[in-house]
Amino acid sequence: MAGRCWVTLWVIAFVAVLAQAPLSAEAASPLPDKCKNPPVSFSHETRPIKRDRWSMDMEIAHHKGMVFRNITAAGNDFLRSFHLAYLEVAFKGVERDPAIVRFCSGDDAAGPVDYDPNTGTLRWHYDRRFDEPGLHGNLRVTYRTRIKVRPEGCAGRNNSRAFTRSCIRFVPVIDYDWLPDLTSPGESSYEIASVTAHIRLAYGDVAVGLVSDGDWFFSAPQSTGIVPILEKETRFEAVRKGQKGKWDNIHTAVPVDGRRTITVPGCRSYGYDCTHLHWRWGGSWAPPLDPLTEPFTGKRIADATEGTAYLLGKQDLVIAVVADKGEGDVLDPLSLADGDRIAVAEQCPDHKLDSGGIRWSAGEPTLPPSAYIKGSLVSVERPVVVWYVARSTEQSDSFFRTGFFALEPLRSYADQRSSFGWAIDQFFESLRVKCDPGLSLKPKLVRKAMP
Repeated sequence: MAGRCWVTLWVIAFVAVLAQAPLSAEAASPLPDKCKNPPVSFSHETRPIKRDRWSMDMEIAHHKGMVFRNITAAGNDFLRSFHLAYLEVAFKGVERDPAIVRFCSGDDAAGPVDYDPNTGTLRWHYDRRFDEPGLHGNLRVTYRTRIKVRPEGCAGRNNSRAFTRSCIRFVPVIDYDWLPDLTSPGESSYEIASVTAHIRLAYGDVAVGLVSDGDWFFSAPQSTGIVPILEKETRFEAVRKGQKGKWDNIHTAVPVDGRRTITVPGCRSYGYDCTHLHWRWGGSWAPPLDPLTEPFTGKRIADATEGTAYLLGKQDLVIAVVADKGEGDVLDPLSLADGDRIAVAEQCPDHKLDSGGIRWSAGEPTLPPSAYIKGSLVSVERPVVVWYVARSTEQSDSFFRTGFFALEPLRSYADQRSSFGWAIDQFFESLRVKCDPGLSLKPKLVRKAMP
């Protein structure tokens, strides 16, 4: 009798544990293979790309489309890989589940890869045909990427370099266009209800810091200084109905002396060793950091408003920072963020947090330990993956217009010592000296740290 009681209690406890477990197993399951025909080899479309300081491998892969791997900037690891995992397409007026669209090399009509080495522009597309009761049309998915090597201003009105160092850009944009076939018998004008892009950014063995930009003259400085290292997985709304979410940008730290901290502005002095991703800039007019430009072309966007996520248009954006556990592409990758540890950081004794945000100030012995920023990276526990999940309700739209950029080293900025921006960079770099072992602003050491 006692044995039966123990068994009963064990079963009850086991069921209780299952009931409390996150219901993400099904949502985070592997993507289904909806392809009708066997995959076709695209090995001839795999090519290394070397353009000035940028280096990467590009390939056309079954299920993944255009993939970029082993991306480096001036010899520094920049991004392990970048690709569109899948599009989730919902239609109006059609009784069907949303379509999971990813490249089927044996089914989809694909164009050739067009690469212009003079401008660093790649273009490629494939067409997904829909022919089923009540739904006939063509979804074209276009990849257009710009690898920019000419230094330009990445922060500051009209690409001004007055407030920051120049940068080089990697801008992998993904477009879609829905063309319904209105000539089919009995066909109505079916429209897209929504398209959600699930883009996988494999950062690799780095840590990240998240920053929220201030929108006013007095609040903007609160976003500057040492940035806390993110130690556990997280997910957050970045943009919702055109409004600012919790965070506005992501930067990286590396577990190497001199590169263990992140400062805003600038990230670090060495240059090309920090991966910058901004989907919104602060709206402060002094200094006017929001560039209001299209990263792909570098041209001014006429209707852009400072402090808004104008590069996303009407899109909503949710981001998850997770550990790479080898799961690859999965359904609902946002559910992977369950709080696992991804990095270990330690406190910077000369910098503390207050209720207004990140502040630089001398530490006081009376402050509790929790008041100090854990801004110095000790170790990376798991490789980092960032899931960029954007949702559009347009019939045609573009994802990831933001792109990435890498700043030039501070030493390249030395000729502009009379500029306000150079002084600002120097000031914030000085804050990192005690927080980042091995850091020095001496030109010889900075040059030695460069490839």
